[in-house]
Amino acid sequence: MDYIRRNPGETPFWYGGRSFTEAEIDTIRRITDDPWCTTQSAIARAVCTALNWTMTNGQPKFATCLKALQQMEVHGVIWLPLPTHESRGTPDVTWTAASDPQSPVAVSGTGQCVGPVMGRTRSAVSSLA
Repeated sequence: MDYIRRNPGETPFWYGGRSFTEAEIDTIRRITDDPWCTTQSAIARAVCTALNWTMTNGQPKFATCLKALQQMEVHGVIWLPLPTHESRGTPDVTWTAASDPQSPVAVSGTGQCVGPVMGRTRSAVSSLA
């Protein structure tokens, strides 16, 4: 079991292969309340730094910390922001007939609220790959 609540006076929380004191949990709660820590990753980095939670090579135990924080949230110990699922790189694009250039569309109005429309053609996007 990853979560153990012990008797008062003992280390009350066990996550990610280590115990957390009430003071450390309070530190984690302050970090999660910080408006500058808006992602789970940012919170995990800040927790690793604040608790000096590192591997033997001195690098932060980021993945273990993130998993521990997520388990703490499941057990109601802390609250985390929703995952952002940020993607690295560009998504794969499948070109279809719907993505081919179409006939111009008639637009009514003065167009004062709309600036110039900028875009890339398929060949410009393909050349970026």
